[in-house]
Amino acid sequence: ENLVDVGQSIKGNIRLSLSRIREGIKALDDEEVFASFQLANLSMLIQMSHFDVNETEGGPFKLDKAHSLENISYLENHKFNWYPFQLAYFLLVLSSLVDEGHEYRETVDLIWFQTGGGKTEAYFFVSAFEMIYRRVKDGKKGLGTAIINRYTYRFLTTDQFTRTAGLICALERIRRRNPTGSRWADKLTSVPFTLGLWVGGDVTPNKLKNDSDKENIDRSANGRIKTMKDTIGTEYFINFFQIESCPSCATRLFPETDERDDNNEIKEALWGFRLKGRNFHVVCPSHDCLFHGPDQGTDLPLLMVDESIYQDPPTFLIGTIDKFANLAWQQASGKLIGQDTKTLPPSLIIQDELHLISGSLGTLAAIYESAVDTVISQNGQKKPKYIAATATIRN
Repeated sequence: ENLVDVGQSIKGNIRLSLSRIREGIKALDDEEVFASFQLANLSMLIQMSHFDVNETEGGPFKLDKAHSLENISYLENHKFNWYPFQLAYFLLVLSSLVDEGHEYRETVDLIWFQTGGGKTEAYFFVSAFEMIYRRVKDGKKGLGTAIINRYTYRFLTTDQFTRTAGLICALERIRRRNPTGSRWADKLTSVPFTLGLWVGGDVTPNKLKNDSDKENIDRSANGRIKTMKDTIGTEYFINFFQIESCPSCATRLFPETDERDDNNEIKEALWGFRLKGRNFHVVCPSHDCLFHGPDQGTDLPLLMVDESIYQDPPTFLIGTIDKFANLAWQQASGKLIGQDTKTLPPSLIIQDELHLISGSLGTLAAIYESAVDTVISQNGQKKPKYIAATATIRN
């Protein structure tokens, strides 16, 4: 008898999920929703194609050794397909994402699947759609930080930063190059899609420059770049910017050893981290890459210094819970949740590795979660949609 009750409960949940998936399919009848769906698919295809080429060729690469990606015909690449659960998850979430008044808007939709099974790609797909849809639907008002991806541990954050960077580069390729000639891609505005890494000062710099205090100089972006150049090739070397190679073509952003020219000067062309005045740039050293910077007119769309993140809020923000304490002390950080801007606040919040917020960590996270929800929902704004992912959770 108990098993019958359990079975009926499971069947009820399946029917509910199926009805929401069917509702998601119907939502694609809207022209703007379907166009965003198509462009999100394209961005995922570009990201997967580049990752596959770079892995096959054996990246990361030394300068001028990377595979040229500019002639890939993405739509002829039939190597990649969605797993059914990934597409089903997207369709299940879709209606509550595009309709702020939907009955499941405040439901946390969890994707629970085995490690290495494709959870990240599933919520990347949802994320790509939301970043595109905001611009297609709301134009310049849809700029600003659209998505916050929260982590409990810093080492998980920096690992995911590299993977997410590939998606952001794919979105930028669509925005700048429009490889299919879509009229909807022209609605993505002239403002780049960007990715921000918002973690503690031990991991990434908080300031661009600080010339008044020795300790702060060493912990600022210019100090960290100098330290990396001074220690490259030694056991003391630390990458303070948490990314090793270009997320698009996989060219190394810094050499493996201390490489100098005939005048014993550091070969600056091998270094992708550059500070000019008050502007921090991450550029791909390869001249063949879309993100070469000086020649192509664009940097890699990555922000790793707090000061830069506050100045130009990233489209997609990856952060740890502890950084959200800054919202109470650092006024400029309010821009990340739509304060003092003319843009919409974040509309999608992702809690990856959901099982890690159990116990005391979950209690702490809940305080900030409630505060962020309250601030975002001020001035008549709707609360963001929450999604979550884990491989190891029960009950």
